[in-house]
Amino acid sequence: MNEEQPEIERLKTRVRELEAEVNTLRSNMEDKNYKIDQLNAKLYRYKQPSNLRMSRGTLDTLTNWRLEDAKRLYENKRFHSSVYVGGYAVECALKYAVCRSKNQ
Repeated sequence: MNEEQPEIERLKTRVRELEAEVNTLRSNMEDKNYKIDQLNAKLYRYKQPSNLRMSRGTLDTLTNWRLEDAKRLYENKRFHSSVYVGGYAVECALKYAVCRSKNQ
């Protein structure tokens, strides 16, 4: 049994080394994940169209296009898609009406 003692100690030492290495890798990974989260947040902010404005003419044109799309979908018996796109046309029309009422 005394002959196995050095081997056991060597293995215990190796286990501790590997545990330390795993902890270091976890720490590095957490740092990288944090940096990735920060970059994703920046990207999300830049993708937001909050600084973009649409004119009434653009909204009117979008409304007409979406109505045409909805009609074509309905003619081709794609009823669910037609309702969806028609709803989008209604949304554009409402935005147009709000802009018109505010003289924008």
